[in-house]
Amino acid sequence: MLLWLRDKRVISRLLIAKLLLAFGLLVLYPLEADGKRVKVRGYYRKDGTYVRPHYRTSPDGNPYNNYSYPGNYNPNTGKITPGDPQKYLDRYYKKRSLSSSSSDFNKWLKDFETANQQNGTIRVRGYYRKDGTYVRPHYRTRPDGNPYNNYSYPRNYNPNIGKITNGDSFKYLEDVDSGWSNQAQTSRTQIRIPSNIFVNDGYFTVGATMKEVVAVQGTPSSFSESKFEYGFSRVYFRNGRVTSWDNSTLNPLNVKMVPAPNTRNRGFFTSGSSKDEVIAVQGTPSSFSESKFEYGFSRVYFRNGRVTSWDNSTLNPLNVKMVPAPNTRNRGFFTSGSSKDEVIAVQGTPSSFSESKFEYGFSRVYFRNGRVISWDNSTLNPLNVKMVPAPNTRNRGFFTSGSSKDEVIAVQGTPSSFSESKFEYGFSRVYFRNGRVISWDNSTLNPLKAR
Repeated sequence: MLLWLRDKRVISRLLIAKLLLAFGLLVLYPLEADGKRVKVRGYYRKDGTYVRPHYRTSPDGNPYNNYSYPGNYNPNTGKITPGDPQKYLDRYYKKRSLSSSSSDFNKWLKDFETANQQNGTIRVRGYYRKDGTYVRPHYRTRPDGNPYNNYSYPRNYNPNIGKITNGDSFKYLEDVDSGWSNQAQTSRTQIRIPSNIFVNDGYFTVGATMKEVVAVQGTPSSFSESKFEYGFSRVYFRNGRVTSWDNSTLNPLNVKMVPAPNTRNRGFFTSGSSKDEVIAVQGTPSSFSESKFEYGFSRVYFRNGRVTSWDNSTLNPLNVKMVPAPNTRNRGFFTSGSSKDEVIAVQGTPSSFSESKFEYGFSRVYFRNGRVISWDNSTLNPLNVKMVPAPNTRNRGFFTSGSSKDEVIAVQGTPSSFSESKFEYGFSRVYFRNGRVISWDNSTLNPLKAR
């Protein structure tokens, strides 16, 4: 009898444990009827490995609620899924190879906004206004003193209502801050909307949200969290905001960059010009990044927001100009040892340049410490260069082994290309050591006066 009671007690404990376990499984694994998960039968992969039966989330085109999305709890493993969310999303969308339909895209965008809704927002509890009307719980932007990024600012997208906010933007500003009133009345055209804030005037710009891009450009042909594609054009995002684009003439984007008010516009830009000055002169780049603007085949390079160099293509010419310093000497040519200003005074604005090199088409001028050290002179884009031998240099009508550089110049003239150890005259070459001729290559196309 005692043994039976003891066994009954044991059986009861086991029964309670099983019931608790069953309840826990029901909590962790909801019924399949709820549509949120699907049972997957065991199967063999192509490499022969066996995958045991398990559950996965029901396919809905939303990667954020998948068990395999990093940071989500996976009931199959009983652990939080590790990994990089961005890499997961890249793999997810590459695997799906989305060529989106409007309905697929709209659902994806809604899921994306839901997943990122609380970035930069505050949840407001439901409350009653003084007039007795009830305001339902909602989200609003965090207070930052900037009225342009508020959901209630006209022509901004409001995720609480799923629509673009209507209204007069200037009236909104006057209501928010009476200090805007006088300025708005005197000259509305002078009030500049910051370039990183979206205003739907038929274009989008840097800082626009995905929803704002769609409002202007329509449904992309392909998309992911970091990129929308419209044919050969692309729009890139970070945290749901436009950071850059590639604008193809085959599938043009309705994009625009607006320079800051009162930006100087001399009709050209130059080395040291700001990005706003480049935009004021050149307009909206076809492609850009933090360090580079592209205008078709031409490029402008920046460091700390200032122009450091460019590549100027004749197919998409840049309005660039280099102006030499006042009183720069101009003898009609430049030579070895000339300054950059002297080269510009003679040769004009280079088609491409860097700290150590000016390019004029196929010709190049090389510098060290701001002085000419060598050049490559192409007959297609000839340089106005000249080497003058030292006074009283002997000229016998030829040069020979052991002749000095000045003697070679006195006989042969200015080389088409040169360096410390070599003079080139077309296809002919003269080699030096310690400033004296040690050998040469004499071409019949460009004969040397050597003996």
